[in-house]
Amino acid sequence: MDRYPFVLLQKRKAGKLAAYLLFGLLFTAVACTPQEPKPTNEDVAGNWKVSAAKRNNRPAITLDGTFFNFSATGTLESNLPIYEQQTVWQSSYRLVDDTLFQEGPKSMKYLVKSWSDSMLVLEFTTRGIPFELELTPVGPDSSLIQ
Repeated sequence: MDRYPFVLLQKRKAGKLAAYLLFGLLFTAVACTPQEPKPTNEDVAGNWKVSAAKRNNRPAITLDGTFFNFSATGTLESNLPIYEQQTVWQSSYRLVDDTLFQEGPKSMKYLVKSWSDSMLVLEFTTRGIPFELELTPVGPDSSLIQ
């Protein structure tokens, strides 16, 4: 009977040790998860056209023919209809992590949801309406204005 409290104490210590080890392993696994690389101006530089668009999670065919031309120096040219007149407009932009900030008279914020050399997916909200644009690259000799 004298050994019974000692055995309980040993089991409690082993339980705590197991909990600390489990927490440590979990923390290490999360900390070692590779981070997705963040896009740079050079990554998005080039001519892109909308290949698919969603407005409120529904297809938005009104954005067919929309294009974006990003320069590596931070200039953006597009015909995205965010201004009253649907014309080609220019603005400066900057990338911070996975967010593209369009600066100028009509400031916008785009989330770069994914990107590769063959696809750029942007999400943004304007006038309270969420949009998602899938952009594909267009060669430099192609006419973007339709």
